[in-house]
Amino acid sequence: MKIHEEDIVRLWQSGRCRFLSGSEDNIIRIIYPGRRNGQPGGDFRDAVIEVNGKRHYGNVEIHVSSDLWYRHGHHINKEYNSVILQVVGWDTGRRPALRQDGRQIHTLILDIDHEILNALVNGCADFSPLVCKYAVAMFKSGSLLELLTVEGLARLVSKSDGFYRGLGVSQPEKIIYKGICRALGYASNTEPFEHLAEHLPTEFLNGCWQGDLVDIQAKVAGMAGLLPSQNKEMSTIHDDGMITVMEDIWAGWSAGRQEMERAQWNFVQVRPVNNPVRRVASLCALIKRYEDESLLTHFDVLIQSESAYNIWQSLEDSLAIGKEPYWRDHYDFGLKMGKATSLLGRGRAREIVVNCILPFFLAFYRRMRLNAMVARVVEIYCGYPSLPENTISIYMKNILFKDCKPVLNGCQHQGLLNIYYNYCKIKDCQRCPVSLIRS
Repeated sequence: MKIHEEDIVRLWQSGRCRFLSGSEDNIIRIIYPGRRNGQPGGDFRDAVIEVNGKRHYGNVEIHVSSDLWYRHGHHINKEYNSVILQVVGWDTGRRPALRQDGRQIHTLILDIDHEILNALVNGCADFSPLVCKYAVAMFKSGSLLELLTVEGLARLVSKSDGFYRGLGVSQPEKIIYKGICRALGYASNTEPFEHLAEHLPTEFLNGCWQGDLVDIQAKVAGMAGLLPSQNKEMSTIHDDGMITVMEDIWAGWSAGRQEMERAQWNFVQVRPVNNPVRRVASLCALIKRYEDESLLTHFDVLIQSESAYNIWQSLEDSLAIGKEPYWRDHYDFGLKMGKATSLLGRGRAREIVVNCILPFFLAFYRRMRLNAMVARVVEIYCGYPSLPENTISIYMKNILFKDCKPVLNGCQHQGLLNIYYNYCKIKDCQRCPVSLIRS
């Protein structure tokens, strides 16, 4: 009878792994198996385990047999330094699993009983993800959606607090661009984008830079370490007229400038449309768009406008970027995609508005003690339409709503994320509002 890795993945995800043993003499207890991971670095993210009574947080890698840790090359891949546990069906007993950073991780061998084994082999096993036992009553009474609204507002205030502190030590223009950069970076490139934002010249950000788009792209891409001349894998780059022009611009401007290393950016399992080079091009397009009127001033005027009708659409239009001449079909310099696409689509623009623009201006108006404008930002946020789904929101809907998947507005979507990061991720059910506020 042949067991596949996906069988063990489903079994682990279901929480039905009740008979476990470790390859070492340790007592291992599973607090939370984690959620499926679509990125490198383990099959499950944010797992919580206890080893001999000490709690650990991190990722879990699933294998059919323990020797696959080395056969798959995880021991030399730094992406797997976040893995705290390897779960296997069989232990080959050869050597312990070591990460690239030299740390040994625990290996857990599943003791699968015959009933589960037969169900796996015959394909009749229904190993659905765990469902929150506290959410059922709340959903039936309608109070779960109300709770998500409250939690969404808590997430807004939490994000706003971060901007509020930043406004006390730095210029507003730099703070808002740093927030936009963080959103452009997605989870895999947040840190390098923040680093880039810290070193952008002030004149790029306050609406007083005069220069064409290619000039800005050459200088910002050069600062980011993403130009072809900064790429050690030059064989993958095919020269074109754009590259020659931008390299010349950077060569004439780069003296004394601090530039990043391409190695700081993550390209592994990043879709072409989300390639860091394209995201830097998006940032440059925004800098160019607001070269006469600063981005800060533009959004301030927009939010303070009297008309509230479809203001969310105007906010997104201010960030969305269409099919730029070069980047419409390129994901890196000289490298083309299969089809033309927008540089920054409306879905991403919507996420930036909710995660950056509105929290920033809540802090901005709080600093200025404009209470009416604080209330307006909250009003816009609470009425925001639904946001694009991500792996966390899908996971949270599965464990809170199971088969019924209601359409959530933007605030409630943020509430899902707030509950996950503050309670589910660390398996703190006792403090979770879903368990405390039950009908």
